[in-house]
Amino acid sequence: MRFMRLLPAALLTMLVGCSSAADDAASPADTQAASNPLQAARTTVRVHYPAAAHTLTLTTDRAPVATTDRDNDTREFSFADVSGALSVKPMLGDVPARGPHYTVRAGQTLDIYPHFFEKRGRVSTRWPHFKSKVHPQPGGMGRPIEVYLPPSYEENPTARFPVIYMMDSQIVFGNSILGTTVMGDMLVDEAMDAAAESGAIAESIVVGIVSPISPCILDPMEDRNLELTPTKAVDPTGSVRKSGDGPKFVSMLVNELKPLVDRELRTRPARESTFIGGASLGGLMSVYAGVTRGDVFGGIVSLSASAFWDERVAARMVRSAKTGPNQTLKVYADIGGGEVYPDTDIKDMMVVTNEDLFQAYADAGYVEGKTLMALVTPVREPGKEHNGKHWAKRIPSALAFVVGPGR
Repeated sequence: MRFMRLLPAALLTMLVGCSSAADDAASPADTQAASNPLQAARTTVRVHYPAAAHTLTLTTDRAPVATTDRDNDTREFSFADVSGALSVKPMLGDVPARGPHYTVRAGQTLDIYPHFFEKRGRVSTRWPHFKSKVHPQPGGMGRPIEVYLPPSYEENPTARFPVIYMMDSQIVFGNSILGTTVMGDMLVDEAMDAAAESGAIAESIVVGIVSPISPCILDPMEDRNLELTPTKAVDPTGSVRKSGDGPKFVSMLVNELKPLVDRELRTRPARESTFIGGASLGGLMSVYAGVTRGDVFGGIVSLSASAFWDERVAARMVRSAKTGPNQTLKVYADIGGGEVYPDTDIKDMMVVTNEDLFQAYADAGYVEGKTLMALVTPVREPGKEHNGKHWAKRIPSALAFVVGPGR
């Protein structure tokens, strides 16, 4: 009928029969609703939580028009005549959900999986002896796989979570005295706990892959370096003696570890909710995984990548990779402004090659601030930024960009 209100009154009378033009005239409220379709939009909030004998309610600035128990673990709240957005927070009895309020926009259906009591997640060695067929360890040995479960995981069994795969778990969670003594602690679990309270990062499962320690006394990192290099090449620093098992490592992640994680934990397995990250050679492998298996990993975090490897192979792969639906969706990459590679005096090698990598992503169509965050950090401690202490400072913003906020 909206088009009829624009017609002359006489024609309106002919079209509507005995109804008069005055009867059909638009009221101020009708006119406002017509000009703003969201004004009358129905807005729904579904809260998923096993409330048991407690009552689930919402704190908000307007009362819902309907409240429905969909099942034992889901309560639905409907709002009418919402314009703009509503700020809501679930309540379990008189206990508010942890973290900031949620925002629901007019016409939107928002599913919330809150938690009310737990403040911290939990890190454990979920699989002490994980063995791979496509990338076996020397002597057939298994490796530990460590897992961080966010605060909501045990408290709210209705919730499912994104997964972040991270290399060098010895320094990801700081559980290795040797690892943290040499390279520092990235404090990833602490960052995720803080984000669960602030809403800065969506609560996620973090899977830490422990890097192998070689029995070679002269080079205990030999097996680790072998699996975290995507190609066979001569290392200009002289510190990597064996290389090129990166493709096998990624195949292990995609074809063996990820199916195990998705089978045994409550994950969101789609690539939009699957991420990979690492530092140094782990950053290099994150780039490689994003280029070759963007159909699996929706976002990557590359901290201080060894972008010099194999004559800048990472930048070359990014530039030559086909764009399209399998291209990884978001990229965070950084480099410390004062970094040189450990135990070398090759000045600017890390910074210059990473800047080339950043430009490669831009050349491939990634947009700074939207699908790409690339930065050179200020020089704080020249030559000493290639360690967990500095990566710990950057990991919260890196994960916030790639994974996205929890509110």
